[in-house]
Amino acid sequence: MIGFAYLSRDEQLDPRTKAGDVLLDDQSAYSIITGLPHLVSVAPKSAIVGKEFRYFLKVVDSDTPNDQLSVTVISAPTWMQFDDTQLVLSGIPAFGQSDTQRVVLSISDGNNVVQESFYLLILENSEEVDQL
Repeated sequence: MIGFAYLSRDEQLDPRTKAGDVLLDDQSAYSIITGLPHLVSVAPKSAIVGKEFRYFLKVVDSDTPNDQLSVTVISAPTWMQFDDTQLVLSGIPAFGQSDTQRVVLSISDGNNVVQESFYLLILENSEEVDQL
């Protein structure tokens, strides 16, 4: 059974929430937690050749403490590194790599594994960002 709960504006799960509960608060909750680990940070849409790229991942699970979640990179561009202790994807795209590149992540809570992916458009220069 997948449970649903809402996070408050400060992204803290109400301590009364149990799997299977549906909670609505007066603050109009921001995120729905499904009982499976998942990515809640919004991935950047682009990176610029020759400029440092950094994306700080944020993952949550309604029934597992954040420090017990693990993230693994399944596939990523060759220029990208992953710091699994800080949950940061980073690197500098090189010239000749300007295209759309896919990043696939695996997020686990020890019982469930979910794959999430996003696409990153590699731009030759920052002027192209203004045209997006």
